[in-house]
Amino acid sequence: MNSIGDDSVFEYDPHQNKTSSELQMEIDRCRSSKRYIIALLVCFGSLNMFILRTNLTIAIIEMMSNKTIVVGNRTITREPEFKWDSKTRGFLWSLFYYGFLATPLGGYLADKYGGVRIYGYGILVTAILTFFTPMNLRLSIYWFSICRVIQGVAEGMSFPSIQIIALKWSRPDERTKFVAFGYTGVYIGTAVSFPLCGYLAHKYDWTAIFYGTGMIALFWALMWFLIVPSDSPQNESRFSSRLSVNSETEISRKMTTYPWKHILTSKSLWMLIIGRITYALGYNIVALCFPLYLRDTTTYNTNEISQLSAIPNITTVFVMPLLGWLADYLIDKKIFSTSQVHRIYLSGSLFIAAVILISIGYISKLAVIIICLVLFKILLSFAIITIQVMPVCIAPAYSSLISGITTLWHTITMIITPLCIGFLVTDRSIEQWRLYFVSTAIVMILGSIVFFTYATSELQPWAIIEEEEDDDNETEMGSLNGLKF
Repeated sequence: MNSIGDDSVFEYDPHQNKTSSELQMEIDRCRSSKRYIIALLVCFGSLNMFILRTNLTIAIIEMMSNKTIVVGNRTITREPEFKWDSKTRGFLWSLFYYGFLATPLGGYLADKYGGVRIYGYGILVTAILTFFTPMNLRLSIYWFSICRVIQGVAEGMSFPSIQIIALKWSRPDERTKFVAFGYTGVYIGTAVSFPLCGYLAHKYDWTAIFYGTGMIALFWALMWFLIVPSDSPQNESRFSSRLSVNSETEISRKMTTYPWKHILTSKSLWMLIIGRITYALGYNIVALCFPLYLRDTTTYNTNEISQLSAIPNITTVFVMPLLGWLADYLIDKKIFSTSQVHRIYLSGSLFIAAVILISIGYISKLAVIIICLVLFKILLSFAIITIQVMPVCIAPAYSSLISGITTLWHTITMIITPLCIGFLVTDRSIEQWRLYFVSTAIVMILGSIVFFTYATSELQPWAIIEEEEDDDNETEMGSLNGLKF
């Protein structure tokens, strides 16, 4: 066996004469200098993912609308390039989420190969395919369908990677803030996606929506791979020596098998799934139902409705980082345990949100409805922070896999919810909307009660991985095994 002084082990290592504490300080400084930049890039990555997912909504409107142009003294009206019926449009909108069902695969790959690469390649693939969207649409709806499903697969694999990136590039006491800030990009995306796509369509044509958003995402991918070349601080070139370390950020690299039986029968996992489904029902109210509700119960046009629908999401952009800081503060100061904070954040917020949802159906003043929706979305922010952080708490080594499994159930809910709306809201009456709101609120209340009663964020016994080291390795590398990452 190689000893500490063996050049075959520490060849080209500039830090071979440093003690374990000195080397630890070097790695900590590496993490400290980059973690804010990485968190910002993760945030913009989430923003790009949301824009690439929703750009089709505005594009379809433009593709199916008459185009009026002025040539000299003449006004020419061009017929729409595509003439799809409502069923076809609904099918095209849903294609992405069928691909998104591959999210658990992303969690597995992130755990196995590293979150940095999976996150970057997922967005890169989606951006490249976005450039081919106009060509595929003009060739055949089937080519476009294949392209759109693959985009859903690529993004579905990217989202769970955020947990692994946070696990490796943030300190334990700031992990909630890191994850919360990373996912803030989604909410920024909800505020800028429609205005950006609308501007590109108005300034140029519908193809510019895909070329413009694809170019922005490609630029992000270039920055990502240039700035974040490694999956963790200790993999930076100056720390490339073959150290044997005992670190939570290295656990996933040492895994060869997954305890599937323990994972799939874990009460913590199923409580997280229930929380995710409950949140998804609330999320659909803001993302899908509210614009439709305004269309059916007011006289506002599409542009005005899109602007009103963006208000709740804009407020969330500023609230999310504060909620992450508050959660870490409550846990850090031992005011509440991690499990208590998560139960209060998710169950308390969704329970109150359900009550607000019921009241919306009986409010006639639009200004009051908007205020209720803003409060509703802020409450959802409490829940999503818990959902994104809990996998890291209950099973750090399998956090991306667990996040992928829970996101799968979120996606299924996103597919089913429009069908429920179509079944319950048939004549666009406010009475039928009230029925849907009340039905959704009841399910949300039940889900929040179950989560509050049984959920825990404690590290699960099956998630503890012990490294096997022989006696010689323990003797010769003992001084290095205390390194923390």
